[in-house]
Amino acid sequence: MKKDFIIPIAVLLMICIVVTGALAATNELTVPIIAQAATDRSAASMRELLPDATSFTAVELTETMRENGIRELYDAYSLDTSYGYIVVSAVSGYGGEDSIVIMLAIDFDLTVIDLRTLKNTETQGLGSRVSEPAFERTFIGADASLEGYTAITGATISSVAYRNAVDHALAACAEAQISRMGYVS
Repeated sequence: MKKDFIIPIAVLLMICIVVTGALAATNELTVPIIAQAATDRSAASMRELLPDATSFTAVELTETMRENGIRELYDAYSLDTSYGYIVVSAVSGYGGEDSIVIMLAIDFDLTVIDLRTLKNTETQGLGSRVSEPAFERTFIGADASLEGYTAITGATISSVAYRNAVDHALAACAEAQISRMGYVS
């Protein structure tokens, strides 16, 4: 009677241990592959925004940059000459925390060269419209004044959040530029 009860439990326990070990081993093998794929996708996105850039060097983020939602900042180089910046900026909109994430290419005159929406979890049909090309294009060529910006009717919170992401990215590049010139230690 005890055998009939203990043997199935022992068999199930062994199966669980073997499956858990197999999953752990698979995870251990795939983590570097997944990380490399993410890096490759990021590099491809950066090259899409700045096709003339030949390399990118990460810039150390300041506390202010992190507080403003800057996730990544890179110096872009073309043949060893500094070319501009790539910035990943995240903001909270109507869709919650970090509901909008964008990647921008910004030149040394601190104007937006190009940008892409990487994530948008705003309300479908309203706030999600901020990632449509027509709205994104309003920021191409924009400087810190963000002239030409107009909120999308019915999606003001999302529009303002997107604008803030662009504004924070421009501010981060200005801060990096000042730091590079030695004005900030």
